[in-house]
Amino acid sequence: MMEFSLSPQSDDQVGDVGRFFGEVDGHLMTEMYIQGVYRREEAYDFQASCRKEQPKVASAGSRVSFVPRLNLAEAVNLQWWTTNAAWAYLQQNVYGILFSTSSTMAEELGDDSSIDENVSCVRLQHEYYLGNDRELYWSTDCGNCSRTMTARQLRYSNLLLVVADQVCNSCNNTPLIQEPQKNNPNQCKVTPRYRRGPERCYAHHPDEDASHCGAAALAAPSLFATSIQLGFLLFIMKLFGAT
Repeated sequence: MMEFSLSPQSDDQVGDVGRFFGEVDGHLMTEMYIQGVYRREEAYDFQASCRKEQPKVASAGSRVSFVPRLNLAEAVNLQWWTTNAAWAYLQQNVYGILFSTSSTMAEELGDDSSIDENVSCVRLQHEYYLGNDRELYWSTDCGNCSRTMTARQLRYSNLLLVVADQVCNSCNNTPLIQEPQKNNPNQCKVTPRYRRGPERCYAHHPDEDASHCGAAALAAPSLFATSIQLGFLLFIMKLFGAT
């Protein structure tokens, strides 16, 4: 049994209706788990699939423009300007020819990294079920603030009525995620999950009719099919003997 919000406290919380209560008020849900209103079970999905994390590809290096150094005499020299302009143009084109392939590859890798690909992984989900306590009243202190809470299960239903003060700013109100999360445990520390075989072999059952078992190996040949094959063989022999 999971707990969901049924009624908002104000108009701006209408969107919380139907959400898991641990996401709406993580502090209150944690307190109800500690007090025994709910018990928590861990469910592992060892055959789940997760989105593959693509490695970040370094972008191509920026081109460095050639900035010449000149004095006053060179600044008024037309030949100097022409020579350096041609040399700078040649440098830019040679750089583009030599490094255009690597730049293109970097762009292609960047485009491919956006493709979604799923890989095998382990997912962990926390499930909450009602505990043995059907009615509780308690309060908790968060520094200079205290919060009073009451939880009572409604009779003849699986609904739980919870009344609580506003959460204090000093309380830890970290949301509890109910959706399965990626959790790849250390395989060296995981408890082995061996397959358990049957204690004995079920070789016979009183309701099973084994009289036809293996009868396929004793199937008798068809007389009609055998006659057709022999007649066709004699026809072929006679035909080739006549030629």
